[in-house]
Amino acid sequence: MEALDGPPVKLRTSVTEEFPKTILSFNQSPDIAFDRSINAYRGCEHLPDSYVAITSTS
Repeated sequence: MEALDGPPVKLRTSVTEEFPKTILSFNQSPDIAFDRSINAYRGCEHLPDSYVAITSTS
């Protein structure tokens, strides 16, 4: 990924060991039709092209 106004930004991967008590996530946002979900992954290293396009045009 290249910076908009300079050379490419060097990104580093970090790994953090965690010990969660649950994989349930609770949501109180009025624009989402459900109040809980299951997500076994805390984060993701893959950045979709659509996210890059949205953030670079904002």
